[in-house]
Amino acid sequence: ENVSSSQIIPFITGDNDKAIKAFAFFRDNCFYAMPIRHPTVPLGKARLRLSLTASLTDRQVEKLAQTIKAFRI
Repeated sequence: ENVSSSQIIPFITGDNDKAIKAFAFFRDNCFYAMPIRHPTVPLGKARLRLSLTASLTDRQVEKLAQTIKAFRI
C-alpha cells in the first residue's frame, strides 16, 4: 500500500502513547521525528512523521533503517 506520495513517510505506531515512545527512541538515536497523534489523525493511526531528503547520506539512511528495525512497540 502506498501511504505517501511525498518525502514525508509515516511510521505508524497505532496509539498516542506509542507515538510518544517512538519519538523519544528516535530522538535518542539522533533522529528528530515528530509524533502525530489523535485527533490530528484518526484514532488508532498515531505515527511519527519522517521527512526524507536528497541530502541524507547513505550512512544516515542505513542508520534510520536500523533505528526503525530496532524500535519495539
